[in-house]
Amino acid sequence: MKSNEINELYNSIQNINIFESDKWIHDFNFISASIGALLPDLNFDQHIKIAKESAFYQILSSRDERNYDLIRRVKKIDFNLKNRILVTFHYSSYRLLNSLLISWSVPFKLIADDNYIKNQGTSTVESYNKIAEELNVNAYDFEIINAEERTVVFKCLKAIEEGYSLVFYADGNSGTGGMTKNQKNLIKIPFLESEMYVRKGIAVIASLLKVPICTILLNRDINSNSVDIFCDNIEFPKNRKNKKELEDCTIKIFRNLENLLIKEPGQWEGWFYYHNFIEFNNNASINNLSNTSIFNNRWYGIGKLAGVYYILNKKTLKLVPISKEVYLELLYIIKNNKIKKDFPLFKTLKEENVLINI
Repeated sequence: MKSNEINELYNSIQNINIFESDKWIHDFNFISASIGALLPDLNFDQHIKIAKESAFYQILSSRDERNYDLIRRVKKIDFNLKNRILVTFHYSSYRLLNSLLISWSVPFKLIADDNYIKNQGTSTVESYNKIAEELNVNAYDFEIINAEERTVVFKCLKAIEEGYSLVFYADGNSGTGGMTKNQKNLIKIPFLESEMYVRKGIAVIASLLKVPICTILLNRDINSNSVDIFCDNIEFPKNRKNKKELEDCTIKIFRNLENLLIKEPGQWEGWFYYHNFIEFNNNASINNLSNTSIFNNRWYGIGKLAGVYYILNKKTLKLVPISKEVYLELLYIIKNNKIKKDFPLFKTLKEENVLINI
């Protein structure tokens, strides 16, 4: 994409009014709840900015995957990327990473869950071969290894022995259908201003294979139409049965993402789905509430899910069903920052701090 096309896309998303669509409102509620838990010092306007930027980078990432002018301009980094476990995240133009590895002649195999393979597996393989052809480089025997099959470790070992690297998306929880915080393959780690449940499988496989880990994240600079790359080498855990070693390794894996989110939180796609894996503690500070908004949008949100209207408590991620009439009344307050006369739930919602600054 050219700079003017990027700017047009960015401006079109910035002009979206989130409160004009039930779907946008619903999606934004959970994005805002996650931001509030992990970055509690940010105000509601910043939540909206991050949500829009995240949507922008999600689209940009898809388009950058075959942005051959950009791919050719990105110089190969001075890191050993072969025979490694390469760990990345759904951050910035993350789809560009596969294209860069192809351009740099790094043989790799992607590790993904069954859901990803069913929905995107064929298109990912086709895309790999098409990009290699367009770049006029060698197309290695690319494949996607199913992380949920019992043979995953043996397939990973075989790939390493054959000179391939293994690419993992550490924050790939969006595609796992019934995964919950209580599953055995997750551990809780400190992350930003809260805690988060993440997969420990990367650390386990690294320990089993005795292969070092390299985290690699892209940071897209739309002003200069360029890409910065952040890498970090991590030693594999010596003892896969040692919980402390696995936890320390996993914390290190997420460290670069954590650092980038502090500076540019809008580039993370994970805001769209990571609410299922964040520890909500109901301790939101009163200092970050708006001084002017009547509806307490920092702590609460309203929405519609499967035909049911609700109020969301962003501190606890709990939904309370409401009538369509109450939903429309609250939506009017959010849009206009004023209350209609004789609003029946005024007193109750004021006592619950849903309505403030009155």
